[in-house]
Amino acid sequence: MSRERDDLVERCLRGDAAAFRTVVERHGRAVQGTLVRILGPRRDLEDLVQQVFLELARSLPRFRGDASLGTFVVAIAANVARRTLERGPRPSYALDTEALSAGDDPEARADARQLLVRMFLLLDRLTPAKRVAFVLHAVEGRDIREVATMVGANEPTVRARVTAARRELESLLGRSS
Repeated sequence: MSRERDDLVERCLRGDAAAFRTVVERHGRAVQGTLVRILGPRRDLEDLVQQVFLELARSLPRFRGDASLGTFVVAIAANVARRTLERGPRPSYALDTEALSAGDDPEARADARQLLVRMFLLLDRLTPAKRVAFVLHAVEGRDIREVATMVGANEPTVRARVTAARRELESLLGRSS
């Protein structure tokens, strides 16, 4: 852990609100991105982001610096996402068609929206544990060791979850083509 990060964490632990705001500013986009990639675009996304940072405030005393602060924060986001998935019915996805990168073409935006909805509906078929491991590894590009640390599982378990998720998705895609 860098000296700057170490000082920042120490200031947060002493109750320095400005230091905590700095953490939120530095890691807010990563948290939001991880939540969207795991859960899909949701109307309650801002509430979930706030929940992640509330949990960070409670968990910060346990942060040892073995991984980066960013990894620690994203691990909390992944766990919030997993618990959200385990809680039950998934809401309809709140896709902002204006934010899609299809430009001004309404037909292209509609196609992009349909593709995203289909992708998240396929991810909905996975168990929460498989979905989180798959997204962190295959979508965010994190290595198996980092994912294992983030989700609190051993590497063979995470590798098995990612492999099973990939096979399930390939099977589902094969059936829906």
